[in-house]
Amino acid sequence: MLKKFMLPLGILLLAACGDNGVQEEGNEEDETAVEEENESAADEEEDSEKWHPPEDNVEGPSEETVPDEGEGGSWKEPAGTGEGDDSASDEESPEDAASADVGSDSSSDELADESIEEEDFDAAAASEDKPGFDMVKEDTFTNEIGQGVWEKYQKMTGEYELKDVANPESEGSSREEIEEMMSDMDIEPDSLELENGDTLIIYHFPDDELAHDNGEPFIMADVTYFFNSEDHLIHSSIAPGFHEVALNEATKSEELEGINTLTDLRETHDPQVFTIGEMKINEATITQTLIPVDAGDNTLAVYVYGLGDDIIYSNGDLYFTVSVDFPTYAYIHYADLVQAYSQS
Repeated sequence: MLKKFMLPLGILLLAACGDNGVQEEGNEEDETAVEEENESAADEEEDSEKWHPPEDNVEGPSEETVPDEGEGGSWKEPAGTGEGDDSASDEESPEDAASADVGSDSSSDELADESIEEEDFDAAAASEDKPGFDMVKEDTFTNEIGQGVWEKYQKMTGEYELKDVANPESEGSSREEIEEMMSDMDIEPDSLELENGDTLIIYHFPDDELAHDNGEPFIMADVTYFFNSEDHLIHSSIAPGFHEVALNEATKSEELEGINTLTDLRETHDPQVFTIGEMKINEATITQTLIPVDAGDNTLAVYVYGLGDDIIYSNGDLYFTVSVDFPTYAYIHYADLVQAYSQS
C-alpha cells in the first residue's frame, strides 16, 4: 500500500538551508528559537498521512553519486530538546480528556473512513497531473528555440517509460529508444558514463544567431536523460541554457511557510523555474522543479518535488553552485531523494 506524505515547504526549506551550511548572522538565542519553532511545526504534522516506499529493493544511484546527508531536506521528525522544552508537554488537561471521551464513539467511524481513503489512494493516478509543468512561463526559455525544446520535452514525457526505482522488475525506455524519439530534433547528444555504471546523454540546443565573443553559439536549452547500468531510463530533465535570474524577485524562504501544493506556490509566488525533471517511485511519477529562494545572505536553488499537486519533499544547494550545471545537479539531488525514500 502506498501512502501520501506531505510537509509544509517552509519546514523542508529550513532543513535544506541548515544542512547546506547556509547561515545567517544571529546569536544562540535566535538559533534556539528556530529549533523550537521547527519542533512545534513538526508536532503539528505528526498525525498527517505519510507516503513511504517499501523498505527493501529500492534501486537508485549508488552511494558514490549520492550527496551527503547535509545536502537535502528531510521529512523525519526533529528530535525533542528534552528538559526545558515548552512544546514537549503532552499531558492532557481534565477538559481535554473529557472532550476526548465524549467524541470517542463518533470519531471511530471517522478514523475508519480515513483508513479506507488511505488504502484507496492511487498514487499513480494522482501523479498523472503535473502542476509543476504549469510553472514554466513564456520567459522561462529565452526565445523560440528554447520554447520549441520545452514543447518537445513535454511530448517526450508522454511517450517514454521511466523505470520505477522502487521496483527491480520494472523497465524503462532504453537509450536507443530515446535517441530515436529525439531524432527529429537534428541534434547529436553528448554522452557520459558515470562511475556507478549509470549513463547520461545530454542534448544541447544552440542559437547560431546568438554567439559568445569567441563565436561559440549560446545554448538555449539542455535536455538530459539518465539511464541505469541496465540501460533503463531513470530520470529526465530540461533546463534553460542562456538565462537570467532575477535575484531581487526571488521568493523569501520565510514566505514559503505553509505552502503545501505546487499550485499554491505558483499562484502566490510565481517563481522563476530553472529545471523541470521527473522520475518514478512506487508507480508514481514525481516531478522535480528548481526555483531560486532568497535565504537572506544567500540565494538557494531549491528543488521542489511533487506527487501530483502535493509537495512531498525538497532539497537544494547554493544557487550559484547549481547554476553552473543544471542537468548534473538535478540528477545529484534526485539521487538524494531516492536515498531518503530508501531509508524511510
